[in-house]
Amino acid sequence: EVDIGMPRTDYKNIVSELASELGYNYAFATEFVELGPIASRLNIDRDKYLGLHGNAIISKYPIKKARIIRLPETYRWYESELKKKSVLEGVRRTGAKTLFREQIVSEVRRGGRNALIVDVELPSKQTITIVSTHLEDRCFPKGRFKQMKYLLDNLKYEQNPLVLAGD
Repeated sequence: EVDIGMPRTDYKNIVSELASELGYNYAFATEFVELGPIASRLNIDRDKYLGLHGNAIISKYPIKKARIIRLPETYRWYESELKKKSVLEGVRRTGAKTLFREQIVSEVRRGGRNALIVDVELPSKQTITIVSTHLEDRCFPKGRFKQMKYLLDNLKYEQNPLVLAGD
């Protein structure tokens, strides 16, 4: 998972900087446009703010093809995060602010979870397929199972050796 143009990462394009520093290739897939810093009325640099959050794959070898599979929605980020917070969430935020001087920003977002798939050509000229996914963490296991089943159903005809990673 990486950000592009977010205050929590100093508005940097993290994956681009990392890949550039290593001399590697990369692909990025936006999952969400983050609206939390705006909704929380944080002091943001409007000239630098892009609010992009997503999945990335960095490869030493050439990326020949990249594609995205949008996963089924199992949590409504925008609507759910704008609702009144529970007492437990209030305690968590107050504790973070009091004990650690950290402000927890609501993750008000537009978008949804995905899987980023790239075909990478190895020095042997063999192509392998790499999948990076970020299953929903704000749902019951049944929701993640639904997303994983959908992903596997969409990957079952891949012809290349396949590596599936993520959380």
